[in-house]
Amino acid sequence: MLGSVPISSRSIPARKPSINFEKNGGRLDNGQFLELRFILGDHQKVGKEKKDELAGKQKSLNQVEESNTILGGERSVRIEYVPRGITLFHLREALSIHGEIVGSFSQNGDNAMPTCYIEFKTKEAKERALAARWVFVNGKQLSIWRPDCPATTIVRISNLSPQTTATTVHSVCMSYGNVESLQTRKDGSMDVHYSIHELLNMPKILEMLNEVAINDSRWIAQPAPRLPQGLAKTPEGQKWVGKQLSNYIGNIKKHLQLIRIYSEDMEELHNAVRHIKECRKLVNDDSFSTT
Repeated sequence: MLGSVPISSRSIPARKPSINFEKNGGRLDNGQFLELRFILGDHQKVGKEKKDELAGKQKSLNQVEESNTILGGERSVRIEYVPRGITLFHLREALSIHGEIVGSFSQNGDNAMPTCYIEFKTKEAKERALAARWVFVNGKQLSIWRPDCPATTIVRISNLSPQTTATTVHSVCMSYGNVESLQTRKDGSMDVHYSIHELLNMPKILEMLNEVAINDSRWIAQPAPRLPQGLAKTPEGQKWVGKQLSNYIGNIKKHLQLIRIYSEDMEELHNAVRHIKECRKLVNDDSFSTT
């Protein structure tokens, strides 16, 4: 038989305040009103704190996601050893000559000198910045680097002098890596096919090729929108090909839209010319009838 337990020693859970809305015909007296305000105010305070906490976490996640996008982005460039006094605003302003800039990010680098990443709106703008090789800010010359490793080992070289032969291009490219083949394009540029074993060396190869100047023409070396067979079969290669197809489709749509606009403009001009001719004919007919 269980012994009786003193009431003072029992564990009695705390009871939440309750509001009886049926009392006083559905109306609250002063005590109940104050109790209700206490309960609602406490819940609102907790809810606001929780909401602020979640908003802070989401903001941090967005910042991390944005920085990761810029750091490894296909439209970004990297500026290392940025001196004091040069801010992201200065870099964005100086690099905007190559195209519209949509993002920027800075992180601490070696010797407490930050490394800055600038993201362009298009890959073409990024490649123009890389081809420039340098940016001048506040009297300082800073190198422009590629933050990502190209997904292809095919380099497209443009701005070649007409006097530069394929043999010369092949010889120069071989000095930086193993070249498997060379292909001349109709626009005068050349596609240099490096071995797939040079994939990790491609940033350095591109850097060196962009410093070449032969027959008074400085080369412009960029990753070609093509993949060698050995890389095209990999999951990464297939993903890359998908992106290239999307880019080409987008460019085709833009050109088609421009063609449609030009066509409408030409039609309006044609109608205007025809209208002028008709007006002149009417004027001439009226003049003839009055004489």
